[in-house]
Amino acid sequence: MSTDASQTTIKACLLDELRLSEEQLNVIYNKSKGDLEDSDSIAAKSAIDALVSSQEQFILFRSSECQRQSALMMGAMVLMKYCWLVK
Repeated sequence: MSTDASQTTIKACLLDELRLSEEQLNVIYNKSKGDLEDSDSIAAKSAIDALVSSQEQFILFRSSECQRQSALMMGAMVLMKYCWLVK
Protein backbone atom coordinates (compact mmCIF):
# COMPACT_ATOMS: atom_id res chain seq x y z
CA MET A 1 0.00 0.00 0.00
CA SER A 2 1.39 3.38 -0.97
CA THR A 3 1.91 6.16 1.54
CA ASP A 4 -0.86 8.20 -0.10
CA ALA A 5 -3.25 5.27 0.13
CA SER A 6 -2.27 4.68 3.75
CA GLN A 7 -2.86 8.32 4.62
CA THR A 8 -6.20 8.28 2.80
CA THR A 9 -7.26 5.20 4.75
CA ILE A 10 -6.15 6.72 8.05
CA LYS A 11 -7.91 9.99 7.23
CA ALA A 12 -11.14 8.16 6.39
CA CYS A 13 -10.93 6.22 9.64
CA LEU A 14 -10.32 9.40 11.65
CA LEU A 15 -13.24 11.12 9.96
CA ASP A 16 -15.51 8.18 10.79
CA GLU A 17 -14.39 8.28 14.42
CA LEU A 18 -14.88 12.05 14.51
CA ARG A 19 -18.42 11.79 13.14
CA LEU A 20 -19.32 9.05 15.61
CA SER A 21 -17.86 10.99 18.54
CA GLU A 22 -19.65 14.18 17.46
CA GLU A 23 -22.96 12.30 17.23
CA GLN A 24 -22.49 10.78 20.69
CA LEU A 25 -21.55 14.13 22.23
CA ASN A 26 -24.54 15.83 20.60
CA VAL A 27 -26.97 13.17 21.85
CA ILE A 28 -25.70 13.51 25.42
CA TYR A 29 -25.56 17.32 25.24
CA ASN A 30 -29.09 17.62 23.83
CA LYS A 31 -30.48 15.17 26.39
CA SER A 32 -28.78 17.01 29.24
CA LYS A 33 -30.00 20.37 27.99
CA GLY A 34 -33.52 19.01 27.43
CA ASP A 35 -33.62 17.53 30.93
CA LEU A 36 -32.61 20.90 32.36
CA GLU A 37 -35.19 22.75 30.26
CA ASP A 38 -37.89 20.36 31.50
CA SER A 39 -36.81 20.87 35.10
CA ASP A 40 -38.89 22.91 37.50
CA SER A 41 -35.77 23.95 39.36
CA ILE A 42 -35.18 27.65 39.87
CA ALA A 43 -31.53 26.96 39.04
CA ALA A 44 -32.31 25.44 35.62
CA LYS A 45 -31.47 28.61 33.63
CA SER A 46 -28.13 28.93 35.38
CA ALA A 47 -27.40 25.23 34.80
CA ILE A 48 -28.28 25.54 31.10
CA ASP A 49 -26.01 28.57 30.76
CA ALA A 50 -23.19 26.62 32.43
CA LEU A 51 -23.76 23.63 30.14
CA VAL A 52 -23.67 25.80 27.01
CA SER A 53 -20.53 27.56 28.24
CA SER A 54 -18.89 24.22 29.04
CA GLN A 55 -19.60 22.93 25.56
CA GLU A 56 -18.15 26.05 23.95
CA GLN A 57 -15.02 25.82 26.12
CA PHE A 58 -14.63 22.11 25.33
CA ILE A 59 -14.71 22.82 21.59
CA LEU A 60 -12.00 25.47 22.00
CA PHE A 61 -9.91 23.09 24.13
CA ARG A 62 -10.32 20.22 21.66
CA SER A 63 -9.19 22.38 18.75
CA SER A 64 -6.19 23.80 20.64
CA GLU A 65 -5.16 20.39 21.95
CA CYS A 66 -5.34 18.88 18.49
CA GLN A 67 -3.15 21.66 17.11
CA ARG A 68 -0.68 21.18 19.97
CA GLN A 69 -0.44 17.45 19.36
CA SER A 70 -0.05 17.86 15.61
CA ALA A 71 2.73 20.42 16.16
CA LEU A 72 4.55 17.92 18.39
CA MET A 73 4.36 15.30 15.66
CA MET A 74 5.86 17.72 13.08
CA GLY A 75 5.14 16.21 9.71
CA ALA A 76 2.24 13.97 10.63
CA MET A 77 0.05 15.64 8.03
CA VAL A 78 -2.87 13.27 8.51
CA LEU A 79 -3.34 14.40 12.10
CA MET A 80 -2.94 18.02 11.10
CA LYS A 81 -5.63 17.68 8.43
CA TYR A 82 -7.88 15.96 10.97
CA CYS A 83 -7.40 18.85 13.39
CA TRP A 84 -8.58 21.37 10.86
CA LEU A 85 -11.74 19.33 10.37
CA VAL A 86 -12.75 19.62 14.04
CA LYS A 87 -12.70 23.41 14.05
